[in-house]
Amino acid sequence: GRLDAAWDLLAELVQNPTFPADEVERLRDERLSEIVQRRSQPGSLADEVVARAIFGVQQRFGVPLGGVPSTVAKIDRKEIVDFHTSRYASNTAAVIVAGNLPAAAAFEGAQRRYGGWAASTGGGNAASPRSSPGGGRVLLVDRPGAVQSEIRIGHLGVQRLVDDYFPIVVMNTVLGGSFSSRLNLNLREVHGYTYGVSSGFGMRRQAGPFLIATATETDVTVSAITEILKEVEHLRQGGVSSEELESASGYLAGVFPLRLQTTAGVAAHLAELEIYGLPDDHFDRYRERVLAVTAEEVLLAARTRLDPASLNVVVVGDAERLREPLDALGLGPVEPADVSMEGW
Repeated sequence: GRLDAAWDLLAELVQNPTFPADEVERLRDERLSEIVQRRSQPGSLADEVVARAIFGVQQRFGVPLGGVPSTVAKIDRKEIVDFHTSRYASNTAAVIVAGNLPAAAAFEGAQRRYGGWAASTGGGNAASPRSSPGGGRVLLVDRPGAVQSEIRIGHLGVQRLVDDYFPIVVMNTVLGGSFSSRLNLNLREVHGYTYGVSSGFGMRRQAGPFLIATATETDVTVSAITEILKEVEHLRQGGVSSEELESASGYLAGVFPLRLQTTAGVAAHLAELEIYGLPDDHFDRYRERVLAVTAEEVLLAARTRLDPASLNVVVVGDAERLREPLDALGLGPVEPADVSMEGW
């Protein structure tokens, strides 16, 4: 049936791609155009600059995933073929199946199509060295005449496999991970500075970023940054109330089943188990564990995982109107960020 045909096509695509030269050229040109387009968007620019501030350009996480013009322009078909040969192999892959299919049939289908797939002798993904959390920087990207500012505030976060994963998730939900979060109530509801603000930990196999993101009108940019930093410090000093804890953990437990309503959602969660080396029962126990988080654990997570002194502040906006008030914040010298196409 269609499932067999789809499996056959997928197996051929994964194991024996041909990488036609004209397609490589077309996609490379498309990517170069996308890079230019992204650089014209203040939000994308802010994301790139804050990643570079947190990780530095010597680490993979510090440079744009889509590349920069000088590197993308040099990619040729041979490089792509070599990369595929060294990275796409039976010992670096997992077959994830979700749907109306008995386990035995899934195993048999995978074995039949991937059983002869050779192992790779090339290295797997090289570990990304942790950047040492130092003092934060204030980086300003000038957009003359801009009526809005894009704001990113962040520092090095944590990897996915950490003992305090659930306290961190609950703590972040209180801070900026839901519509009723402290940051959103402060910046959106109380002050009217923004339509929305969010915070999050990008947990990867190595430590990813902790990031707060929002956009405001130019005139209230520095006021918004002040309130964000206040909320981070307030959480670290005072922790959460029992009502906040109940609301945050209840929200997380409530939305979790919604993520598993489709076969694609189930497959994505199975892939997480494999990618991050999580225990098989991780998602079976998710709701139970998130509801068991205590206020003390949230306070400890806030104090150990949020570091105000290491926060990098990135603003994309009208430098003429922003430089002086940013300087007056006293967070450190306001540096112009190099956002030239080759400023990497």
